[in-house]
Amino acid sequence: MKSIILLLLTTLPINGFSQENNYDTIAPYLKTKKIPEFSVLNCKSTKTDSVWINNKTLPKEKPVVFIYFSPECSHCELETEEIKKHMDSLKNATFVFVSYHPIEKIKAFYDKYDLGKYSNVMMGRDLKYFIPSFFRVEFTPFVAVYAPQGNFLKAYKQGAVMTELIGLVQ
Repeated sequence: MKSIILLLLTTLPINGFSQENNYDTIAPYLKTKKIPEFSVLNCKSTKTDSVWINNKTLPKEKPVVFIYFSPECSHCELETEEIKKHMDSLKNATFVFVSYHPIEKIKAFYDKYDLGKYSNVMMGRDLKYFIPSFFRVEFTPFVAVYAPQGNFLKAYKQGAVMTELIGLVQ
């Protein structure tokens, strides 16, 4: 009996270690280089009328900027203020703000920053936690920029540099 327990204890760490080696260190967005198939619940939805934002609803002829954010994040608030401040130079891009927080908090953020006045801004809840997994988000705000036709351009792991972002989307 002791030999069976000893055998189990010595093989478990080896199996656990070998599974770690199967982890793909390259994030999916760096492999595909295209806008992923995604679906997020639009924060303007109601319980009776669910509206979804997905890769098929994005304009094909415009750059797309994904912003993974938290409504409780002060850096996300600053990033949003900077985007608003430079919106004249960013109006050519479609912004897709995505969060996992409850839709009420996302909607409150949307309203607080008066984002409804910008026709190029969408905001929603990622019910399946797909976006942070696809981009391997570690910090918010995370920003990913795609060119028209959906080709990946650049990611900012801790918020975009506005002058660079403006140059990418014009």
